Amino acid sequence: MTTPFVPNPGSGMNRRDVFKGALAAAGGAALVNAPHVQAALDARRTSPRRFKMKKSINLWAFPYPDRMNLKECLQLAKDAGFDGIELNYDLESDLSPKSGPREFAAIRREAGRIGIAISGLCSFLFWPYPLTSNDPKERARGMELAGKMTEAAHQLGTENLLVVPGAVHMPWREDHDPTPNDVCDRRAREAIGRLLPKAEKLGVHLNIENIFFNGYLMSPMEMNAFVDSFDSDHVHVHFDTGNIMIFQFPEHWIPILGKRIRNVHLKEFSKSGTDHSLESFRPLLDGTTNRPAVMNGITERVKTGQGNIYVTVNFDENGTPFELFTTLGKAGSIESAQLEAISRLISLALRSGISPEQIVNNLRGITSDPVWDSGRLVRSAPDAVAFVLYQHMHDGTEMTYRNIETGNDDQSSSIQLGMIPPSTESVAEEVVDSTAPVKVPTVNGVTCPECSGFLIFQEGCQRCASCGYN
Repeated sequence: MTTPFVPNPGSGMNRRDVFKGALAAAGGAALVNAPHVQAALDARRTSPRRFKMKKSINLWAFPYPDRMNLKECLQLAKDAGFDGIELNYDLESDLSPKSGPREFAAIRREAGRIGIAISGLCSFLFWPYPLTSNDPKERARGMELAGKMTEAAHQLGTENLLVVPGAVHMPWREDHDPTPNDVCDRRAREAIGRLLPKAEKLGVHLNIENIFFNGYLMSPMEMNAFVDSFDSDHVHVHFDTGNIMIFQFPEHWIPILGKRIRNVHLKEFSKSGTDHSLESFRPLLDGTTNRPAVMNGITERVKTGQGNIYVTVNFDENGTPFELFTTLGKAGSIESAQLEAISRLISLALRSGISPEQIVNNLRGITSDPVWDSGRLVRSAPDAVAFVLYQHMHDGTEMTYRNIETGNDDQSSSIQLGMIPPSTESVAEEVVDSTAPVKVPTVNGVTCPECSGFLIFQEGCQRCASCGYN
């Protein structure tokens, strides 16, 4: 990162001037106080949409620790209007192995007193000590430091740790011996697998960052496969919009990564020149990032009886939905084709002036293979699309099914579907085994998404007696 400009004492510049300089160097953005003169709003500076995201700034945006201490950085970030600050773990500062639980707890209390969240912890130490290095000593030191970072994140009160899982190559390290791709992949998976138990125990999420310059996880599909392979709620993606722009586009990655994204680095990059060094990273809005496309690309994942579907809603300049895309895991299947047809018809309807409310009212409640997703009943793929469209229309408000045709709310409707048994007796049916007849509570009317067999209740879960689906 470029070191922010800081004036000499007595130069006449105030803290706001210092902060604006720091933001320009680090790729941050903040609002400054406007004059008291009433002026017409600039349409380019207003957004018709509001996102369920909190705005944070990285500690690298400040001249820490040379000219500002950590308390001053926290306070300045708060005064500038940020919700949080991302801290950086190194070898020498307050945020290093030199500090322990007591020191990190003190930093956490100070942030709480100031009223700013610690949004996450990241570190440059993954480069001198890569988790996939050919040097066993470097790998061991990297694992040691990653473990300490996990503990520090927990003690600082943040759930997020940015992790660089490995590197095939590092252009800025002439002494780095390139790691073969297959070896890099194996070592990276082993490293995250070893870190994961501690992270899960401490409630820390290992958020894998896309880099591109390291030659590893070069496509969103590779990133998805890597993250999904751990089958853990504590492995996600820390998506950096600038890190891939040398050859790719962040708006293409976002719908594919979907809800795997937990944190986002909004970093600017310019494709205008041929110099692909760190100078290609620019202050925000001074590059070639398609900002509207990136911001409108946030995608929702919803679990359905046909599998996970990913729904992207695009908006026009007035904040009105005009386009909808869906992806279902089972590519080429009948379900996928039907969902594609529904999506195209919805997009056509939106562009033809049909209100989103009408579309939601006609899709919600359609039932086929209902399942639970994060405490809500999803009746079908069309029902899931209606849910996402409703959330985008109502700023994330949960959709309820009261007052639809049946006149029932979610719970009573789900009892009729056999999803929530009001009592064991009311849903129990006899399932006869060839060796020993047993009484097993079944899920009335609900079939297995894998083999279409009947689901049964067993130890609080739904299980297929035919193929073992759970």
